[in-house]
Amino acid sequence: PVGSRQAVRYGYKLPGCLFVMNTKDNARAVHEAALLSIPVVGIVDTDVNPDPVTYPIPGNDESPQAINLYANFAMQAMLEGKALREN
Repeated sequence: PVGSRQAVRYGYKLPGCLFVMNTKDNARAVHEAALLSIPVVGIVDTDVNPDPVTYPIPGNDESPQAINLYANFAMQAMLEGKALREN
């Protein structure tokens, strides 16, 4: 992994957003994104504190059907955003 100082030093571009399916299991990534001022979109279950997530989406992060649904929605949103940016 490249830290923020190395990213700037070597000219890497930090992501504009982080999408996290399971904010509890990926708490470190959410925390590091917050330190770098990267907005976080995340599925937040009832057993997770939603405060560190910039755009929390309440939902079940353990059901395979729900994960598939969230992934498809995220993919559609990213493709639509990319198409708008290119036009």
